[in-house]
Amino acid sequence: MSAGVKLPAAKWPYTTGRWRRLRAVKLSHDPICFACDLRGRVVAADTVDHVKPINQGGEPFPALDGLMSLCASCHSHKTQLADRGWRKTFGRRFGGCDEEGNPVDPNDAWHSGELVSALWRAAIPRDVKPSGIPVILVCGPPASGKTTWAAARAEADDLVIDLDDCLEQVGGARWDYSDRQIVRRAYEVRDRAICSLAQKRRGKAFLIVGAPTANERRTWVKALGSVEVVVLDVPAEECRRRLISDPKRAAQAERQCRAVESWWFSYTGEGGSQDEKDFQTKPSPPNSIDLFSWGGKAWG
Repeated sequence: MSAGVKLPAAKWPYTTGRWRRLRAVKLSHDPICFACDLRGRVVAADTVDHVKPINQGGEPFPALDGLMSLCASCHSHKTQLADRGWRKTFGRRFGGCDEEGNPVDPNDAWHSGELVSALWRAAIPRDVKPSGIPVILVCGPPASGKTTWAAARAEADDLVIDLDDCLEQVGGARWDYSDRQIVRRAYEVRDRAICSLAQKRRGKAFLIVGAPTANERRTWVKALGSVEVVVLDVPAEECRRRLISDPKRAAQAERQCRAVESWWFSYTGEGGSQDEKDFQTKPSPPNSIDLFSWGGKAWG
């Protein structure tokens, strides 16, 4: 609850037997912390919270899907975000991002398209300057083959900037975004590499990102200057098949499958299409090249 808000006693459920019974049923039904699970961690829940706060019109005794099972830490963090007004601005109840840099909280304004321009700018290093060498922005969902595509084309003087590589450089594991401090250090390494492009004069750079929307890709192009955009729009079903069949990704497969769904939910082709089939069959731009049979495209 937000600080300073007083509710009539009749609307305050937490001291009632009815609430204690409802709380016990919810924890029995969903014993794992909802927020930690989104980050790929298994933590026992010990708190039950309203999805829609009572002071914002929520029911004191809602159905189970109107409640969240949380651990004490996530519940405290969620309350702090709400008290600071962050919920009002972004709809965010708890922090954390998936491997594509998207907030794990499905309620976050990022997923609805609100304020995304500001968030894109925040994702790009503030002091980035136009690159001194050509940049190939390689975009796509997890397991779409972005790293493999770049590695097959990179030459001796080229640079491949991949957040998963940065994770390993700072002591993390590839595809594991559960440790907030390691992820932060990985982004710092990645951002330094991106900023260093302004001083380079030889070779080219492959920058691997998720970037499901055309607007996000244009934001990167505006920041870096000479950019070729490559979109590996591999169908979600194929990405999931690769994730599930890859033993190296076993520990992260479930979370990465969710990230695949998130990518395709947000995806827009260059012409603004959000429909995979439509984007696959529409005519290619005059300067595009087919990358794969499922319709990956590159725009110069």
